Amino acid sequence: ALGGADGEVEAIKADQSQVLGLIQASCGEGDAVFSVSQNYLATICCSLIDGRVKEEEKWAALVAPYLASFLDSVAVATAVAQITTECVKLIKEIPEEEEEDDGKEIL
Repeated sequence: ALGGADGEVEAIKADQSQVLGLIQASCGEGDAVFSVSQNYLATICCSLIDGRVKEEEKWAALVAPYLASFLDSVAVATAVAQITTECVKLIKEIPEEEEEDDGKEIL
């Protein structure tokens, strides 16, 4: 979840400039309008990375619409696959905290 306990939006932890570079590498930099879309898409991708989303279908559903206005369907599919693969690699596994065992049984 991106909302904090107080309703404030938490800061994105993933490196947006790195993700933007991945996006531009997969589909080119394009014109000024495409650049705005790519920047916005980088923010979305970082949110997915921070949320540790690994399902390809979710990535495709969220990434493809921001490329579809600028690329043909084959290029979109290729770019989505590349972006998904590279962004999922950036997901940092966070080990789940183990509960302390104090030897007491909960009844």
